[in-house]
Amino acid sequence: MPLKYGLLLLLIMIIISAPTWMQEDVQPRPVENSPQSTGKLVTKDMVKEPALAQTAIPVEATPTQTIAATALQPTDLTPDKPSPTPEWVWNSPGEVIAPILLYHHIAESNPPSRYFISPEVFEDHMRILHRWGYTAIPLSLLVEALVDGAMLPPRPVVITFDDGYRDVVTHALPIMQRYGFCGVAYVIAGQIGTGKYMKAGELRELFDAGWEIGSHSWSHPNLRGQSVSVQREIVDSRLKLEELLDSPLETFAFPYGLTTNYITGWVEDAGYLAAAGLGTSSRHTEKTRYYLSRIEVRSEYDLNQFKALLPWSGAQDAEKRLKNDEQPNNPF
Repeated sequence: MPLKYGLLLLLIMIIISAPTWMQEDVQPRPVENSPQSTGKLVTKDMVKEPALAQTAIPVEATPTQTIAATALQPTDLTPDKPSPTPEWVWNSPGEVIAPILLYHHIAESNPPSRYFISPEVFEDHMRILHRWGYTAIPLSLLVEALVDGAMLPPRPVVITFDDGYRDVVTHALPIMQRYGFCGVAYVIAGQIGTGKYMKAGELRELFDAGWEIGSHSWSHPNLRGQSVSVQREIVDSRLKLEELLDSPLETFAFPYGLTTNYITGWVEDAGYLAAAGLGTSSRHTEKTRYYLSRIEVRSEYDLNQFKALLPWSGAQDAEKRLKNDEQPNNPF
């Protein structure tokens, strides 16, 4: 009996002390050409982050998406358009209410001339617009709203200048910049760089400041005349301005506000999206986009007459506000 237990104990000892060749190799096998197999040091730069799968964008808005907020992102706008505030709202196509103001010279004149507005009076106009809640927009944005619909401020205004005089750069531009306003300059292409007209560099300065540039013909003729070169006045003027600015032109302004069905057809066929004329209305429709009403601002108008040109007034009398020396806050 003791012999049986002795043999059993001996068998157990043999199993416990089995030779290493009987044990299975459980060590991991290095990957071929890996740092472990080559003996090279593993650095942070050698460790690659796992690739992330791109999340599909749903075609329809999910409950967590806000369509209106997306539409207000500044990145959705072209660089020549002002950044929207949270107050901007969608304007459906078909109709826009916005005064389109027309200026010529912003300078002193002796003797007085209806086309010369002094810088002091012009600043009064801009101050009234600003304090009454107007936001200046390019004419091309108004046209976009007419045709396709667009985001617009509650009180849009388009401030245009005809002919392309240098005093627009020296006087109007800095005043409007103080109030966060952009403008639209309608330039006589054949007069650039001559006499009292803007040079090419000054025109570019306006464009770089966010202004819209449009054609006001090549030589400012009465387009109803029989001897007018329509090709030169409407087409060539646009080509020259586009070459100077390296940017497409979208709008045209009729010299003297005069046109015919034939001339208007030329403007449309030349690729312009709209044309500006003269008038007294602030209401525009898609059907009138090739003769948009512009309200001429004359030097003989006092502030009350200027205010009467506008479709929306302020909560208080603007003339009283003009006595306040507070500087305007630039909204942009």
